[in-house]
Amino acid sequence: MKKLISIIIASLLLTVLAAVPVFASEAPLLFDGADLFADKEEADLSKRLTELSEKYDVDFIIATFPTTNGENADYFASAYYDECGFGRGDMNSAVYLFIAMDDEEGERTYIIKTEGLATKAITEDELYDIEDSVAEELYDEEYYLAAEAFLDGCEYQINGEINGFPFNYGMSIIVSLVVGLVVALIVTGIWKGQLNSAVMQSGAASYTKNGSMKITSSRDLFLYRTVTRVKKPESSSGGGSGRSSGGSRSVRGKF
Repeated sequence: MKKLISIIIASLLLTVLAAVPVFASEAPLLFDGADLFADKEEADLSKRLTELSEKYDVDFIIATFPTTNGENADYFASAYYDECGFGRGDMNSAVYLFIAMDDEEGERTYIIKTEGLATKAITEDELYDIEDSVAEELYDEEYYLAAEAFLDGCEYQINGEINGFPFNYGMSIIVSLVVGLVVALIVTGIWKGQLNSAVMQSGAASYTKNGSMKITSSRDLFLYRTVTRVKKPESSSGGGSGRSSGGSRSVRGKF
């Protein structure tokens, strides 16, 4: 039955992009037309997709197809997304993992797409990091792990955009300071151990030749001291996170 549904949807997409026969509110967040997930995996993914979508007000979507029937995969994936009416909130926010086992070139392909808040939360570099994790599992045909990697990476960045990264960044700084202190103590301890041959002297007699120097008088003169202070420049309040204010971003690869 699942295969039949995928073929029907593919046909509809390829014929003037007729609407998928579900309303936006009823469109499944997980559509496994390529049958890549076991029944339990599919149930677990569907549950998590729903929970994440409601928690962050961002649609988390995974769709797999056995073929694009020769259609361009980017066009096919976008058509499915648009016709299902995905996207939440004023920014139509969503993250979308599309997998086709047979694209326009007869190869397996995947697309990761962000919309709205998700695009603001996930920078281009971060999207590539998520893609690397997903692609690594797809290459090994670990499709459930690939889906989990996609969800984990997207949730981390979106949660950080909404709630900040107090633990992660703060803890990184603390760990760096502690590691630096430990290394410094070890190095200085080694240096100190190498100075055991030095013996404290009460004067400089051992460094002078007898009779070579006569001091008739001595006194200490304090001449002057110069202190130079340089004001530390204040950090600019401009700029920002460098993230886009919305729109969409996508990356595509083959496996």
